[in-house]
Amino acid sequence: MALFSVILFLVAMLLPSFPVKGNEKRVFAALSTTLPEVQKEIVNKHNELRRAVSPSASDMLKMEWSRAAAKKAQAWADQCQYRHSRKEDRKLSA
Repeated sequence: MALFSVILFLVAMLLPSFPVKGNEKRVFAALSTTLPEVQKEIVNKHNELRRAVSPSASDMLKMEWSRAAAKKAQAWADQCQYRHSRKEDRKLSA
């Protein structure tokens, strides 16, 4: 579990340093969170990690992909600021 987090961090940090000449767009396109298969992998891994907590939660709901949350997160990422967004900017209207 910790190994996955370390690997994910290293890929996210090092991958931009090693673009394959002429393949940049295709390589990064495969990691795009707009792809349903990537979204599914993220949600499945997240739910798998949540199920593994100890002690287990009695009322933990299964996470699903939220287009609204993804849109808000992408808007923040597009600003390319290496800091957390403000708490109020992370809230979605119900």
